[in-house]
Amino acid sequence: MIKKTVIVVLMFTLFDLQIKAQQAEVSTNPIKEWSVGVGAGLTQFYGDLMEGEELSPALSLQLTKAIDYNHSIQAEFVIGRLSGENLFSAICDNSFHTKGGSQVEHQREGEVFNAEFMELDVNFLINISSLFDKGINSQSYQSKSFSRNRKLNFLGKVGVGLNMFRSKREELITGNYINSYGYVWMWENDFKDAGTKHLPWDENIVEKTFILGFITNYKISSRVALDFSVTSRIGANDKWDAKVNRKDDMFIFYSLGTVVKLCN
Repeated sequence: MIKKTVIVVLMFTLFDLQIKAQQAEVSTNPIKEWSVGVGAGLTQFYGDLMEGEELSPALSLQLTKAIDYNHSIQAEFVIGRLSGENLFSAICDNSFHTKGGSQVEHQREGEVFNAEFMELDVNFLINISSLFDKGINSQSYQSKSFSRNRKLNFLGKVGVGLNMFRSKREELITGNYINSYGYVWMWENDFKDAGTKHLPWDENIVEKTFILGFITNYKISSRVALDFSVTSRIGANDKWDAKVNRKDDMFIFYSLGTVVKLCN
């Protein structure tokens, strides 16, 4: 319910700001308010398999349009990996672990998953530094040039996206297959080759995500800035770790990148 309410408010805000931008003075340069960004960093997964606190690599690409001095809309593409593990000792009760058609019970020492994903997001950015400016100096807050020339900015980020992924879960020590999404279901020879052949990307699962994050932006020049962001992505699924346990998975993306304005 909270996610749906936030999404509705986000859509209404974007529409309202777009109307205001159209009513304002139109720039003679159509790319003046556009910027591109690229980032690299690490993902940290939170779900059923998270005891190891594993970190995995990810990359991002953004295209951002400023609506005014403190609000922007952004299209973002992220590609990366997720991983995690649980440590325990128990007798395996997996019905897929068979030999000659009969279930084989053996000592099982933990489990691990590895996933890869691609995600496309639409985000709304708000420069919350202006809130501090207003409290410090109300006269400066009213100045557009003050907002434009601010070196250090703190931004809030909220958005929605679509995440396409494939994931495989295995026993930690033996590497025996447990479950997967986005892999060919190869049951022959007691699942010996299960989890070894990918499905085409267009046949993988696509799930909705909710994005909430914080960005620190430092301007190096009038056109170039550095971004450090911490962004959480909450999935409308419990499948990223290939283990369904009736709760949504999520991950945090820690990223450092560069933003370049297409024109001053």
